[in-house]
Amino acid sequence: MSIENLKSMVQQGDDVCGNPSQEDADVNSNPRVFQLVADVSSKPSQEGDDFFSKPRVQNGADVSSNPIQEGDNVFSNPRVQEVPLQRLQETTMSNVCSLTQKEVSLSNKRSLSPLRNEIAILKRLDHENIIQYYGTDKDEEMLYMFLELVSNGTLEQAYKNCPFKESQVSHYTRQILQGLKYLHGCNVIHRDLKCANIMVTEFGNIKLADFGLSKCMEDGQSLKPGLGSSFWLAPEVANPKSGGYDFRADTWSLGCAVVEMSTGKYPQYHFRDALALERAIRKGTGPIIPNSLSHTLKDFINKCLQPDPNKRPTAADITGGRENITISTV
Repeated sequence: MSIENLKSMVQQGDDVCGNPSQEDADVNSNPRVFQLVADVSSKPSQEGDDFFSKPRVQNGADVSSNPIQEGDNVFSNPRVQEVPLQRLQETTMSNVCSLTQKEVSLSNKRSLSPLRNEIAILKRLDHENIIQYYGTDKDEEMLYMFLELVSNGTLEQAYKNCPFKESQVSHYTRQILQGLKYLHGCNVIHRDLKCANIMVTEFGNIKLADFGLSKCMEDGQSLKPGLGSSFWLAPEVANPKSGGYDFRADTWSLGCAVVEMSTGKYPQYHFRDALALERAIRKGTGPIIPNSLSHTLKDFINKCLQPDPNKRPTAADITGGRENITISTV
């Protein structure tokens, strides 16, 4: 995929609601200028699977009882490769400095479905705290998706390089909440919120990313348990008998991500065995909250990690002040 090919693909994009823009719209004023040429109608990953009840097989062996390592993702499909593109110059995308490219082989059906799902979700979204989508292309072998390049990487990479102060955690959490509020307002649930899927710019601005497991929901819809990343999984998502889940599952994952930012470790890191982790999640046991955190931040985390989803606030509840929840400004 050459830059010259990208330059020749200019075409107006979709608006925030996913509806086609006016045909006579000014292309130069629209940041989404790449032609969407891929079929994004394929079904996303299936829901309703009880991942805990299935043996985990690796190299032909059942590893269900083996110790799990930090970073193990028991539930989701592997992420596709991300390849930085060179800086774009003198294109009609005057407000875009650079892009990143996600690519996946058209023959890799397991990874192709999440990427197509991510395309279908991201082309509907436009918010400062959500990574910007620009379009796709494909050739005989590969499907490519072009996204805003966030050069500073993920929150996970950031806290591993330098532990966060509580003021940084609060700063990032506020922005994550704004992104979630917008996302849920568009009837989209993320379903894989964690620091590895949250980007941070050189100016400290947050961008929610990796929407391969995300889903558009109907009003009042409840999703079947199953999908997500194990350490950040809400109890109602992990438990096949829970009756389903909604946007408040993202609130639980947010609480886990705040613990992750505050400690520099994955939530539930003390569980080294998949079966023990299974039992803890299904019982509603949240990650350990350090006593060293301020009372305000601990209270915020506890509200997010309310085991009963009916008592757990949504992002809109928190940002709209409908819950007595505050974030430290230390």
